[in-house]
Amino acid sequence: MKRVAGLAFIVALLLLLFSVMVSVTFVSFVKANPVWVLDFPTAPIFTSPTVVVHSPVQDHHYNSTNVLLNFTIIKPDTWFNSDKIVGADENGNPLYAIYGNITSVYYIVDNSERQNISIHDTSDLTLEKHQYCQNLNISINLKLSEDTHDILVGVEADSFYVKTDFYTTENATATIPAGTRIPHPSLSIVKVDGFSDTIHFSVADSATAKFVAVASSAAVVTILIGLLIYFKKRNH
Repeated sequence: MKRVAGLAFIVALLLLLFSVMVSVTFVSFVKANPVWVLDFPTAPIFTSPTVVVHSPVQDHHYNSTNVLLNFTIIKPDTWFNSDKIVGADENGNPLYAIYGNITSVYYIVDNSERQNISIHDTSDLTLEKHQYCQNLNISINLKLSEDTHDILVGVEADSFYVKTDFYTTENATATIPAGTRIPHPSLSIVKVDGFSDTIHFSVADSATAKFVAVASSAAVVTILIGLLIYFKKRNH
């Protein structure tokens, strides 16, 4: 019986020591990586990127079936902490925390299937200030049919934040006092979407446009000649 009690005491002691070691290791990890605690938000940032379409122009008519799609993606200011240095690179240049990353860009013409556009945004969580690109400008050529069209540009992004455990007097330990926020070992991610306005425009092939213009001119001339003959006969 005494041996069982002694064994139970030793197991309990080992579990206690293991718990203390885990707590100390975790606190050491946090201290060695202060960016996780101090510089990443503890709540998701749901602010969407802004998408501004420069071409095609709203309600514009194009005399070609080749139309340039040009737009700018503007990342929210809340995605970049430009006021606080979180570390340095191997050359000693200051680094800043990045909270958001564009993962997908696409467009939809006339409510058809989405067409993905190849895009490379930074996936680094810390960058030098001049390396952070807040505006992404994208251009591609579209081959469209002669008709009226609608186009919508969409963006998908990851928004990073840190989940934390708040220690109260009930769950505080010797190494983690009450009032301390301890982050989980990895970042959490929420998905954020952004969309442009829907752009309405029309397209005609240049040859068709020229034919219509010539036909319209011929029709006008015919009408004028007819009116001239009519008034000439009337005067007689």
